[in-house]
Amino acid sequence: MFVTRLTATLSVALTCGAAIQPPAGPDPALEQDDVAIIRAVVESAILPELRVARFGQQPIALLIGQTVKFCTPEERRLQSWRCLGDPRGLPRERKTETSFRVPDLNLPSVQLVTPDVVQRAFEGRPDEPNDGWEQLGRSFPGFRGVARFSAPAYVDDGAVVFVSFSCGSLCGKTWLLRLALRDGRWRVVDRKLLSMS
Repeated sequence: MFVTRLTATLSVALTCGAAIQPPAGPDPALEQDDVAIIRAVVESAILPELRVARFGQQPIALLIGQTVKFCTPEERRLQSWRCLGDPRGLPRERKTETSFRVPDLNLPSVQLVTPDVVQRAFEGRPDEPNDGWEQLGRSFPGFRGVARFSAPAYVDDGAVVFVSFSCGSLCGKTWLLRLALRDGRWRVVDRKLLSMS
């Protein structure tokens, strides 16, 4: 009888535990409005960073194909690349607590890459971070930097997005951008520079 109860208890515990596990598989995709916002963010914040020509080569930014998010301390320890750096002012909501897949934006100066492409460039180089930047430059001709961003947080009549652009070990910026829908298109209406190096 005791063994039967123990078996039944373990079966229920295992079944309940499986039900609360996070779903395996890829991150969900961004919705159409979210993609339009991300496109507006890239066009107004990232592309101006690429304007400096490089001896005739088309300058490009690598765009990480997953949004960054608010993380628990455990997530930050295990996968810091998925976490927001300094999200001052970004509302905490379901969208900003989830990592989403980003579709190709079909912009000539932007190349979508997975996070591990960038991570691999820096693996084994903790003392020489510039080696990772040089590796990215060799792998991607015209490379100028790496862009990451959060999913949009919808506030009032607009949206807020955290944006990061890194271009070297001592080169980069982070912003909080506010967007509004104007004439049927999302446009950046305000920007707050959070950090610059």
